[in-house]
Amino acid sequence: MTQREGVDAGLADILKTHILKAVPAQNAVAQAKDAVLKLAGERANPAKPEVANG
Repeated sequence: MTQREGVDAGLADILKTHILKAVPAQNAVAQAKDAVLKLAGERANPAKPEVANG
C-alpha cells in the first residue's frame, strides 16, 4: 500500500498496524483513532529545528 503514489505512509502504517490484520484486536478502531490523532498533532505542530547560537 505504501508503494503507491499519493499514499500517506503514516496513515497506511497505522492501518497496517491496527486494522489490516487477520484478527485485529477488539479495540483496534480505538487504537487506530488514537494513533491518527497523535499523527495529526505531530503534523500540526512539527518540531522546530534547533538553531546554533553564535
